[in-house]
Amino acid sequence: MNLPNIIHPTTFKIGEIHIRVASYFALTDKQAAGIAMHCYRSRKWKKADAKKVHTQFWIGDRAAAAMYG
Repeated sequence: MNLPNIIHPTTFKIGEIHIRVASYFALTDKQAAGIAMHCYRSRKWKKADAKKVHTQFWIGDRAAAAMYG
């Protein structure tokens, strides 16, 4: 199985954490922002993670992505 290969063009900056979203299909800005915020809230971040770009792979389908947008 291949990893998601479509990267959303916006890198979301939440505090000092930078998150970009990769998926199997194109996402709207609102959907990608919701997924990035979910990723930010569901992980404990360290100081070493600050100011680095972290890629969040979204393997959900379109119906699951619609919940974020």
